[in-house]
Amino acid sequence: MSSVAQSNRSSDRAGASTTTFEFQHRVFSVSDAVFRLDRTNNQVALHMTIGGMAASMQIGSILKGFDIGPGSPDTQMLKMVEKGLRFVREIRPGDNVPNEVLDGTASWKVEPHHEQIARSRLLVQLVSWMGGGESAMMDASEVLSMIEEPSMKEKINAAFEEAAAKLGLTGDGKQQVTDMIEQMSREMSYIEALREKVGVYFGIERKMKLLAHLYRADRTIGESIHRIQILMQGPLGQMRQIFSMVDAQTSEILSALRKLTVTIDFVRSSRDKLRDSVLLWDEIGELWNELEAERGEDAERLITKTYRFAATNFPLAQRWTTPAS
Repeated sequence: MSSVAQSNRSSDRAGASTTTFEFQHRVFSVSDAVFRLDRTNNQVALHMTIGGMAASMQIGSILKGFDIGPGSPDTQMLKMVEKGLRFVREIRPGDNVPNEVLDGTASWKVEPHHEQIARSRLLVQLVSWMGGGESAMMDASEVLSMIEEPSMKEKINAAFEEAAAKLGLTGDGKQQVTDMIEQMSREMSYIEALREKVGVYFGIERKMKLLAHLYRADRTIGESIHRIQILMQGPLGQMRQIFSMVDAQTSEILSALRKLTVTIDFVRSSRDKLRDSVLLWDEIGELWNELEAERGEDAERLITKTYRFAATNFPLAQRWTTPAS
């Protein structure tokens, strides 16, 4: 990550002088007021009920309509709302500001097995480095199996000592390397959680191919599937690229440890980009995860819903080429 980007992220956090979304104007005190981001047009709106009718106002309209000045505390708080909605689905006045805005840590939780996978992956990479190479990218089950091999404990211990020497650490260098690995593991556990979640979205492609074959004689549905495949190519490819970049950054384990602050900032930035995608894809992804790839009304309804989803959110991806088989 460039020094400019790091500076911008630090400035964003420095501007967060409060830990809750507190407003002064009474419009924000309506009992059911909630901010949501429309990811189709990237606009934030305040939704509420007025006189029994549902209403919504974009931030620009709120500032103008209620004469909220550019330097006012409410204006600054609305800017934080815009930042915060990159990480959560909705924000209500009085909610806590997401950790990502405050200090860069994640505001959501991972499971213990994600932490175990992340740590095991880093330890395998460290042992591979000691042996003169880099470990090939393995799936979670392979990594966990490898870390349990009887010889690994001794190899890990030796790798810690050699890494401490290479990094020029003084004092208890082995413990320092251990602490660095633990710090990286905590950050990488979020990448592992997202890898698991986004894997569901990649599964949409596989089911689409099966359905394309099953509906090959149905021109209407077949064409819808084809268009969905085209529209999704770019967004899914971007997510794959983010994972590849993180894996490449952390596979050079000694370099990652030597520049630990830069590495963590890069991992967090990647985490936040993937998390933003999850907030967009999660509903449609779960529907596909539950679907059996077979002909029928359930599949046809979901194909229609998915086409609307893809056409609405990825309109610029409409390049009429044949998807990779």
